[in-house]
Amino acid sequence: MATASRVIRVLCVDDEPDLADMAAAFLKRDGDRLSVRTVESAQEALAVLDGDPIECIVSDCDMLGTNGIELLERVRTAHADLPFILYTGTGPEAVASDAISAGVTARRWPATPPRTNASTTGTDTGSGRCRLGPTGTSPTE
Repeated sequence: MATASRVIRVLCVDDEPDLADMAAAFLKRDGDRLSVRTVESAQEALAVLDGDPIECIVSDCDMLGTNGIELLERVRTAHADLPFILYTGTGPEAVASDAISAGVTARRWPATPPRTNASTTGTDTGSGRCRLGPTGTSPTE
């Protein structure tokens, strides 16, 4: 007997509608396991969260008005355990400390160029791609 998969309700927040749609399409690429709703502001996200059973938030960090870290802080006051994934197009140094302090579940930073560590074995220490990792790890690990 086949068991139906439970659908996970995700809220995607980005003040640029095209990027929100792109993020939603990326999340939905593996089929119907995720139900993704997009909004264009932190205020809209909070309103949705008050009325709908959201199970995860994926948010841009750089937004006009209330940014992603401020949204995360507000979400944490009422939903301490709600998974919150933060992504940004700016460098990791700009937001990493604030995001981790605010309780981000995971983060996605932009790529760092591949580099060689000549002082050791010449191994590649950067992938040149974005990485998604749990808090407490470097974005380039």
